[in-house]
Amino acid sequence: MREIGRFTAVGILSTAISWVIFLMFSDIIGFPAVIVAMAYTPFNFLWRFYAEKKWVFRPPKEGNNSIIGLFDTINSGIRAYSIELHKEIGGERIDFSRLYFKYKGEKDCFRSSDKRISFLRPMVIPKGDKVYFNIYDSRITLAALPTLLISKFLGKRIIGIAHHTSNRKVVFIENTPFNKVFPNFIFDEYITHKKGVVINNKKTTFRDMSVGYKKISLSKNACRKMLKIPENANVTLIFGHIRPYKNIEKFAEWFVNNAKKGDMLLIAGKKWYDIKLPVSNKIEIRDTFVPDNEVPMYFNAADNVAIPYDKRESALYYLSKKYKKKVIEGNLH
Repeated sequence: MREIGRFTAVGILSTAISWVIFLMFSDIIGFPAVIVAMAYTPFNFLWRFYAEKKWVFRPPKEGNNSIIGLFDTINSGIRAYSIELHKEIGGERIDFSRLYFKYKGEKDCFRSSDKRISFLRPMVIPKGDKVYFNIYDSRITLAALPTLLISKFLGKRIIGIAHHTSNRKVVFIENTPFNKVFPNFIFDEYITHKKGVVINNKKTTFRDMSVGYKKISLSKNACRKMLKIPENANVTLIFGHIRPYKNIEKFAEWFVNNAKKGDMLLIAGKKWYDIKLPVSNKIEIRDTFVPDNEVPMYFNAADNVAIPYDKRESALYYLSKKYKKKVIEGNLH
């Protein structure tokens, strides 16, 4: 009876959260599809309990892990990080349906996940006794809430991978009200990429995000030639997806006003919004996803790396230091 009561409580709560998510994304998938998904969700919970009871409540094997993506939803550093973490600790790979994230140019993403969270399957049961979750985007966290909640009720240990922190708290890539009501109670411990950070007074482990990128034998000039970067330029690199929180526009304006002869600002990453940069021959933007094998080449070719983020830490700091580059860090308001 305890199992029935526990699963019913989690099912009701998860169904309510799933319905809210469906309504939030109704403009993307269409209202008729939302109605079908909302009707399917409670049926899905009932089926899982009565037809798959042994599977739902089977105790996980000791030492098993489950990692909640992103593995193949979008091309990003988070994907590379998740793949590298899976190589290190093994276990089950859980990702999200593309319906949650209608990003352009992601057709080359491979399909490697074991389970997928989707509108018709808003909750999955992780097999591992430890569940690792990438805290990155508020939409991803909302979509994963039903899965995280049932994992918590089933006694699994939830480990939050905090990709962005500020003042020893987890923050998302965008400034959102969800930052203020973030469900910290779900997480038992955290992994961070900034040394000395303790999040919410819970066990916090530092992990070097640059561990998956190895040094290369190519010289700086060889890398510049392959990437078509001027050999004699003093190159400052801004690397990664181009998002508003990175303050690239303000930094570019500061750079142009203070640049000397031979200085060059190279911005390498995919644009997520219509960025407005100063008109200058000292700025070059490469609007593309940089494949993993080219990441070391860009850092090797640069003289400096700029991380002008708004009050948050970035793992790029350690990646820059790995290649012995001068780091320009902080918001230049």
